Amino acid sequence: MIKRKNIEILVKGAYGAQNFGDDALQYFLIEWFKKHNYNPVFMVNKSPYLKKIFPNTTFISQDEVFMVNANTLILGGGTQFFAFKKITLKEKLAFYVKHLSFKKLIFTFQKRVLNKKINVEKSIGLGLGLGPFHGDALLQESVINNLKNLDQIYTRDRLSYEFAKKANKNTLLYSDICFLPEIINFKEIKKEKTVIKKIGIIVRDWEYSAEGSKYYTQLNHEVKQLNAMGYSVTYILFKPEEHWEEYLKKQNENYIKWRPSKMDITMFLKELSQFDLMISARFHGIIFSSLLGIPSISIGIEQKLKIVKEFFPNSLQVWDYPFSSNLTDKVSMLAKNYPNSLKMLAQETKQNQEKTLEMFEQLKSILKQN
Repeated sequence: MIKRKNIEILVKGAYGAQNFGDDALQYFLIEWFKKHNYNPVFMVNKSPYLKKIFPNTTFISQDEVFMVNANTLILGGGTQFFAFKKITLKEKLAFYVKHLSFKKLIFTFQKRVLNKKINVEKSIGLGLGLGPFHGDALLQESVINNLKNLDQIYTRDRLSYEFAKKANKNTLLYSDICFLPEIINFKEIKKEKTVIKKIGIIVRDWEYSAEGSKYYTQLNHEVKQLNAMGYSVTYILFKPEEHWEEYLKKQNENYIKWRPSKMDITMFLKELSQFDLMISARFHGIIFSSLLGIPSISIGIEQKLKIVKEFFPNSLQVWDYPFSSNLTDKVSMLAKNYPNSLKMLAQETKQNQEKTLEMFEQLKSILKQN
């Protein structure tokens, strides 16, 4: 019999996929654990860049996780459970092959076919986003069962809270992990804003629903209009994006891209800080824009890009499906009220930071009980 390795804290998330949002979540967690003298092990999709940007951090791959005993399992933020359409086994296999995710395939096989479980004493969902679960009742039932087994759940938004609360009474509503104060000194990165001149457009490939192809075409039209209005517009990628990179190269467009093999979290944030307005199809694009003092417009291609309006009720606008309204009108409205938007954004960002700080105080109390 192979002996299991004992570890104190195991953190699970979508880490190692070159996605800035997930890499940032991991960074915030690593720094918080370091400050409080914990040495967690992170369950990741092992990639060479992780060792570069997170030196002195211990990683375990998905196929190794069933060989450990963990005192505490932490589901470390992000949208860890969702389904936008019912996915067949053939489609899942095709996805794993396309993304060269053999270890993910082995993990899924061990978990669902061999019915193996991660051996833990206590489990916590931290800053979780949940759903949607379109057309996949079996997955939704599986998620509900997983939530029932957690000892404590801290969700990041109202819809996730309402879903989790039905499954587990030990559910509380806070905010996103990346609002945790004192991990990054944003005062050293922020740039003073007075008027909108430079606009960043954070895009992502979206193949899950009709909103994807619809937003591609309309956004490109709106960007041309913004350029004609005299704004300097730059596309931004938070991870490798096949559709957008092909399009931007064909158009000879310069763009900013998260390249974790060549930069760290702070370096990328400094690049983002140059903009006066951010238009984002990524949830963490809006979160980090707020921390940089940059007002945003959310592109509502999915649930979390609509519910994020509740994080910033007075400073954020949503450009929603079917994207028939003019994005340029929203930009013009923000430009007219820019000083007030900056003021409201600062207040709302602080409120979210306070919620996240309280969430980590709760986590600290639980870990002290170990």
